[in-house]
Amino acid sequence: MACATAETTCYMMCSREKASTYGGMSTSGWQTQFVLRTPNAIGKRVDLAVQLFRNSVESFSGILDSVEFCSEELRSRYQSPDSLYYPPITLYPHMDEGRLNGLLSASRYDCVTGSLEPLSLAPFLEDLLESIDINGSIKSIYLGSAETVIHGQLSEWSAEYWTIRRSMVFASELRDVADEFRRTYLNSTDIPDHTFPPFSIPGRGPGSAWLHRKWPFAPAVGGPYLAVHWRCGDYVQSSGDRWINTPSPVHLASQIQFALDYLASEHSTVINVVFLSTDANKIVEQFVTNNCNWERWNFGP
Repeated sequence: MACATAETTCYMMCSREKASTYGGMSTSGWQTQFVLRTPNAIGKRVDLAVQLFRNSVESFSGILDSVEFCSEELRSRYQSPDSLYYPPITLYPHMDEGRLNGLLSASRYDCVTGSLEPLSLAPFLEDLLESIDINGSIKSIYLGSAETVIHGQLSEWSAEYWTIRRSMVFASELRDVADEFRRTYLNSTDIPDHTFPPFSIPGRGPGSAWLHRKWPFAPAVGGPYLAVHWRCGDYVQSSGDRWINTPSPVHLASQIQFALDYLASEHSTVINVVFLSTDANKIVEQFVTNNCNWERWNFGP
């Protein structure tokens, strides 16, 4: 499953390496990976795009433990032919300025509603693929609003959720960009930081490394910098005063300085480089920087 920032679309991309005919409920041949697609996915075509509607379950079916197609009225909208101007499903709509390359298109569209947790959704998708994948033509699927899949019984409070999280694999293009940024600006690489991932399990595909019980270089040591995730947007602002739910710029600056001082005094580790990941605007970011004696780095695409 891939979630970009909170302001963008949350979606799941599934792919398989070899096309095969479905002879039953088995999904052998499919490699369901959780992949974060980089912005160069914009303008690409997938074989099947399915929009998920969790909140519509009662109005459409009244059955909370099943998955069904949406109403015919809504479904016909998502099954309509591609349009250069009004495709049924868009990816990164906030980046679209009326250009075709700001959209994700698909060969087939559909929409489902109901209990969209993995245990209910997976069998439904298997049946769906079996019914349309006669010649092995479905190799990529887009699931829109896929954040609904990690709620409910398999939420972040469950053991199953963290098993799923371990299976997440970032796109190799994105890892290459991140590794270059770490190496250039943060003096950080996988081997000294003990963050080198294990190899894939033979015969299980490129997304199987997470199945190793122990990672060869675990536990991670980390690089010579302090990483800070400062969330300022989306639900943080729901109360009307974002600083109730997240540190204010002044408080954040003091927290970062405290962490750096603690590492220096208690662990004899002197760090003066901070990687700040945030959706705060540039003015707020600069305020934080001006109130601390450390070097700040951000990544921007």
